[in-house]
Parts: sequence; structure tokens; C-alpha cells
Amino acid sequence: MSEKTSGRWRKAFVNSTVLTLLQLLTIVLRFVNQTFFIQILGKEFLGLNGLFTNLLTYLSFAKLGIGTSIVFSLYKPIYDNNQKKISALMNFIKRAYTGIGIAIMVLGVALIPLFPYIIKDYGDIQHIPIYFLLYLSNSVVSYFFTYKRSILIADQKEYKSSMNTFKYTLLQTVLQIIVLYFFKAYALYLIVATVCTLISNLSISALVNRE
Repeated sequence: MSEKTSGRWRKAFVNSTVLTLLQLLTIVLRFVNQTFFIQILGKEFLGLNGLFTNLLTYLSFAKLGIGTSIVFSLYKPIYDNNQKKISALMNFIKRAYTGIGIAIMVLGVALIPLFPYIIKDYGDIQHIPIYFLLYLSNSVVSYFFTYKRSILIADQKEYKSSMNTFKYTLLQTVLQIIVLYFFKAYALYLIVATVCTLISNLSISALVNRE
């Protein structure tokens, strides 16, 4: 077995081990977060949050599997250490994800006039369009930076990306619980999520630049 091949097997083992552990810990964090959310804001906001999640899931179909295709296209240039090809692919990935982010933002905003027709008891909760824009911003922000995570995944260093995500998910959970406890404000809860997502992506971007 060549040194490159054995190195990739080691990376695969580290990835699978770390990712499994972080996935379990993330599930615990989400459970804790949702427990506080329900107790403080109630089932009405839980339902609204679930609706926003579903809408963003539908909108994310704009990716059409492009992420998987891009990561696959990076494997060989990384294995061959073809710097020119890697650079060209990363520039393409950046443009693709930026376009996807803009498309999701536009489609999301276009959905707002339909809310009175798709949300039951729409008038019972004030400021729903503002809440949705805050929720949407959290998703859109990630698309403008997430392309740099692709090279870590292709280089079998996804554990570094996942550790970064978990670190800021932990920070986000703590801050959101504090916000819910002291302010009982769904808007602040969403703002915390967007800020933590932005910082997480800036952090991973800096890591990729260094490596």
C-alpha cells in the first residue's frame, strides 16, 4: 500500500470516528435547545420555527446535488497536488454557491406574500415576515462561505469542518438559551443563530486559507 493510500485510510478512520461522536453531541444540543424553546416560547413558535425549517428545506433543492459533484471533482486534483486545477475549481465553486445563495434569498422573499394563505392563524403571531427574513438570512449567509468547506471534505479533513460547526453550535445553543430565558424574544433567538453561523463560516474560511 502506498504512503498516499495509507494516509487516506487514516484520514477516513479519523473522519468517521469524530463525525459520529459530534453527531451524537449535536443531537443532545438540539434536544436541550428545543426543550427550552418550547417551555419559554410555546408550541405556537415551535410550529412557526418548524414551518420555516420546511420552507428552507424546499428552497435548498436549488443546490440540486451540486455540493456532492463539486467535492468529487476535487478528489483527483488534490491527490495529484494540481494547484492550478484546485484553484480553478474553487473559483467555480465560489461563484456557484454565491448564485445559489442569491437564488434562495430571492425565492424566500417571494414566498412572504403567500404566508397569510399557508400559515394557519396567521394573525395570531405578529411580525412573521420579519421572523422569516431573519431565519432566511441564517441560511443565505452560509452559502456565501460554505464553498471553502468543500476542499476540506475532498481532502478527507471533514472532521475539522465538523469540529468548527460543533463549537459554534455549542456557543449558539448557550447564547440562545440565555436570550430565551432573559428576553423571551424569538427575533433575538434568530439573530444569535445568524451571527454564530457567520462567525463559524468566517472561522472555517480562515482555516482553509491557512492550510
